[in-house]
Amino acid sequence: MAQAGAARFASVWFQEGGPAVEARHNLTSDQHQQTVNDLFGRGFRPLWVSGYGNEPRFASIWVQQDGPAVEARHNLTSDQHQQTVNDLFGRGFRPICVSGYGNEPRFASIWVQQDGPAVEARHNLTSDQHQQTVNDLFGRGFRPICVSGYGNEPRFASIWVQQDGPAVEARHNLTSDQHQQTVNDLFGRGFRPICVSGYGNEPRFASIWVQQDGPAVEARHNLTSDQHQQTVNDLFGRGFRPICVSGY
Repeated sequence: MAQAGAARFASVWFQEGGPAVEARHNLTSDQHQQTVNDLFGRGFRPLWVSGYGNEPRFASIWVQQDGPAVEARHNLTSDQHQQTVNDLFGRGFRPICVSGYGNEPRFASIWVQQDGPAVEARHNLTSDQHQQTVNDLFGRGFRPICVSGYGNEPRFASIWVQQDGPAVEARHNLTSDQHQQTVNDLFGRGFRPICVSGYGNEPRFASIWVQQDGPAVEARHNLTSDQHQQTVNDLFGRGFRPICVSGY
């Protein structure tokens, strides 16, 4: 993964109203924990988290609204993450976001305690294993809601729900140019991005798209930290809200 000083950012934004929203990036682990404590205390709920770099930094999106119980985790080893999966599934929680990061992978995740359709979560899959998972779960009526690539010999984590819905497309291991071509192609075919993940020192991209109408959408990638902050300022000012952010 890119070091924090050279970090790049990808993000997805919808132009729609809603409750107060907060976006953070370039936080150390301690700063991220302080943000978790502060924003939970102010009635915010995490929607998205992205860890990145070998000296990890964190980006996150929060919304100020009531809802079911929510749990957030970060800096878990693979074994600790699996224990969290087992524990929180057992307590009636469902994952809504997962992020892997670092060459000795750590994991961050967000969980909500609510009923819903069947859900599947995967992590530490090679590219081939991830493609097999895509084929298998699409074939069983699941839809991806979150994907995270991580590491220079990439691994993948993902979350899937078993439910009907509009057409969905999933991509991974795209170069920056291929990702831009995908953006152009899928926007042109009426698809909207709901998740993007950048990963690796020679960045590759994974993304999830749904074919449906909705508010105006903006997608960005390969932004420096300063460019990402400018984008945050600009798009918030134009009435957009972030739904996904990825540091890499």
